[in-house]
Amino acid sequence: MRPGDTDSSESIKDKGLRKDAVHIHPWISPLANKWALILGFAGLALIFLTGALLKPTRVGDGSEYYALYYAIKVGHHPFMTEPAYVAYDKLVASGTLRDAVATQTMRDAFPPLIQKSGADYNHFWFYPALAVVAGGWLSLFGAGAHLAFIFLHALLFGALIYVSARAYGRIGAFAAAVVTIGSPMIWFVDKVHTEFLTYCCVAIAAVVFSRRSYFVAALMLAIASTQNISIGATSVFLLAIAAWKVRKEPIKFSNVVLAVTTLALIALHPLYFFTRIGVIDPQLLAGGSLHRIEYR
Repeated sequence: MRPGDTDSSESIKDKGLRKDAVHIHPWISPLANKWALILGFAGLALIFLTGALLKPTRVGDGSEYYALYYAIKVGHHPFMTEPAYVAYDKLVASGTLRDAVATQTMRDAFPPLIQKSGADYNHFWFYPALAVVAGGWLSLFGAGAHLAFIFLHALLFGALIYVSARAYGRIGAFAAAVVTIGSPMIWFVDKVHTEFLTYCCVAIAAVVFSRRSYFVAALMLAIASTQNISIGATSVFLLAIAAWKVRKEPIKFSNVVLAVTTLALIALHPLYFFTRIGVIDPQLLAGGSLHRIEYR
């Protein structure tokens, strides 16, 4: 063999003539990490700036999430205590949040969930906890709870764009942006509500699942299940698929970590409420319709 020559197997590999080779159009071939990051940061900036410029407005159960944000950041508990009520009352009094629910209404909401240690709400605290972790630092610059949630939404959208670009290139990133911006989901971008979290997590799960990253897909659905426990069943199903696919391979530490984290997240919501109030979901004890609680 002459210098510089390669064997036949290497030549076949280089020419893309392997048996399992797939010819993909350049626009939908995976992007390099650098360009995917650039698109991801662009998506993050777009959502954050858009959300920051719009007037904060409470919709639906949003006041529960604002209050639980302060429960975690100020009260250092996942349930409402006096410091959290005081912080929430300052938000209401500031007038910066349109249609904010009165503090006294929040104190009296869901009587079966009120205990001596503090009060829980009908919705879980994981979404507000993510906002504290992702955007709580913005308080150093005078920003309040709303911008912390907006920054979380921006991170989620940026992650969706990044993952889509890594998986399917420019077309993937474009498709993710169009589906988000061109659908009713865009309305939730600046709203403190769990819909945008659920959407981004499920969308990321779909993208990575299509690329056979089953453990990561299960993890993303597990995150979504913290606010909607029914999604946990699908996450467990994906985890079973992941385990089946690698059953003949050596055990990887990363897969073990992903699997354990997934199961922990799925169990978090029901275990928390079971230890606090004796049921796996507060709706079973203090459903809003049962107690005729309305946020006006």
